[in-house]
Amino acid sequence: MDFFRKSYSKEEILRKLKEYTAEDAEPHSGRLFSIAFEAGLDDLREIAHLALTTFADKNILDFLEFPSAIKLENDIVDVARKN
Repeated sequence: MDFFRKSYSKEEILRKLKEYTAEDAEPHSGRLFSIAFEAGLDDLREIAHLALTTFADKNILDFLEFPSAIKLENDIVDVARKN
């Protein structure tokens, strides 16, 4: 099936995404290993999801339109420099 050859409804897209993830490991199972793991901290998970949705529709490569990108980058560099 060539996914990009027609238009899809919201429901069809969500169903397809669910199909794609059907064989994925459950992130909250406590059974992940190697480079994928779940910290098991509800507050951390909530903060991560809020951060994701805060920046999801921003192109943080364009710091002129989104100055938050520079602030975030500076914070990350500061943390890396201290470690």
